[in-house]
Amino acid sequence: MLRTAIALAAVVAAAGCVDRKFVVESNVPNAQVFIDNKPVGAAPAYAPFEYYGYYTITLVHPGYDTVTK
Repeated sequence: MLRTAIALAAVVAAAGCVDRKFVVESNVPNAQVFIDNKPVGAAPAYAPFEYYGYYTITLVHPGYDTVTK
């Protein structure tokens, strides 16, 4: 009985674990990444998100054109 309860608790705990994240890479090292005008960091940048949809991703680096998609 205890073994069944532990197994059930492990399944329930794992059911809500979804790791969704953006991974933004650039061929310009250390380009600054912005998602919806919020700074994320230098490329390659990782940022979690909670819902699927449309986002504005901007890469900025001095001496290069700014890219917004």
